[in-house]
This record gives sequence, C-alpha cells and structure tokens, in this order.
Amino acid sequence: MAGKAEIFVAVVNDGVTIGSGATAVADQFLVNGTGMVLLSQSAQTGAVIASVTSVTKLAGPYVPIVNMPANVVAGTITFLKIGIDFRDGRAIKTGDVVSLVGNVAGVIATMAVLLAAPFSVVATLSVVAIGTGIYSIYNSEVLDTIATNAKNFFSDKGLESYLDYVCAPDMQIVHKNTLRDVYGNQMLSCNWISETGELQPSAVPVFDENIGGGGVYAPISPVLPAPPPDVIPVVTIGPLEVDDGSDDSGDEYGCCTGGSDGYV
Repeated sequence: MAGKAEIFVAVVNDGVTIGSGATAVADQFLVNGTGMVLLSQSAQTGAVIASVTSVTKLAGPYVPIVNMPANVVAGTITFLKIGIDFRDGRAIKTGDVVSLVGNVAGVIATMAVLLAAPFSVVATLSVVAIGTGIYSIYNSEVLDTIATNAKNFFSDKGLESYLDYVCAPDMQIVHKNTLRDVYGNQMLSCNWISETGELQPSAVPVFDENIGGGGVYAPISPVLPAPPPDVIPVVTIGPLEVDDGSDDSGDEYGCCTGGSDGYV
C-alpha cells in the first residue's frame, strides 16, 4: 500500500460540546504538522508506516450520544479526514491499531482500523478517557457502521464543511432537505446504556436551524404523564336531628318532664 491515502475517522468525543475531541486532534496538526506520523501498534510494533500530510475536521454531521436512563448527553460522534503518505514497504491492514504521533505532543490519538482499501481507510478513534465509561463505545458495531457510511459519503468530496448535512436515523448522511422530506426531521441519536456499555441507534426530532455545524446539543426531555389524583374516601352522613324539647313526655318513671321532675 504505497503512495497517498485518506483515513476517514469517526471520533468519540465526551461532553456536550460537539466535536471537541476532533477539534483537539485537528489543532494538534497545527503544532506538530511537519513532524506528525502514523505509528503501527500492531504487527510492526513501533514502526512508522506513514507521514501525516493533513488533518481536517469535517464540520457538519454529528451524532449525539445520550446516557440512558439518565437522558443526558454523554458525548458526540464527529468525523475527521487524515491525509497520509505511506513509507516504502509499509501498509495498513484491517484490524490494525495505529497511533497519531507528533514531534511535540507525543502520542495524540490511537485509532482502530475497520477497513483498509488502496486509497482510503476507515477507522474509529476515541478521545475519551477509559475511566469515563463511554470508552466502551469505541468498540461498538454501531460506531463501525457510522464510520463506514461516513467514509462512503465523504470520499471524493473536496469540501471540508457540510453544515447542511446531518446523520439520518438509518445512519446515512443526507442533506437537511432530505431529512425533512424523507425522515420527518428525525436525526440519528445513539443511546448509551451505562449499565451494559451497549450503544443503541435511536432517533430524535431536530429543527432545521439546529442541523450541522457545532455548538451544544441537548436532547428533548421525555414528557411524563401526570400522576393520577389521590383518591380521597368520602363518607356520607345523613341530616342531624336536634331535640328541642317540644315533644317532652317524660320517661318511664314519670319524671323529667318539661315542667317537673320526679319529686313533684
């Protein structure tokens, strides 16, 4: 696999700011640009396999990751395009693990290679610390599918900004007009089940003005039904009878009449 190639990367970012991790990796290229290389962590341990010629954050499509059952944003999935120039005799194969290494920062990120073709590579990258929990997403089949579909969309496109594009619920990247007309303004979201580490594709409604770009994403909180009113037992009491003495005829001993007592 000699010559130049592009690596399309699905990046797992933690936090609610869209693309924070992808931006951090892209920014490192500004500092380490002339000395950034791709290092193999697989069969050719420690071997430099390619020089990095560019790192581009592909602005626009993103996928929110919602922590369930808490229903709070745990992170996002965004995309990078990395240009590389292979060293003689070096190659990338499916299943390899490779690292971006800078001459200033050292190891910047580590990627898992999902698919290696002559001129394009699909990979996933996590900029999330292992201890945060959502690192488990890094090995998810759902993330693999998202990364592969992103590669199919971004290949052979010269643009870097796709602000009018969004990830649809079927994991395809489409224009916002298509999202409105075909998908009813439902975009892809992923529910991360914190107890099991599982990533499940889902869908959330989105308005046109919130599509693409960046910023902060907040999921729509579920509307819970109102609880039924408390049941208060009701006891019916009949009318009270008050004796005003008008029918005072005494008792069986002939006493206690209205005008006398038993001693008269």
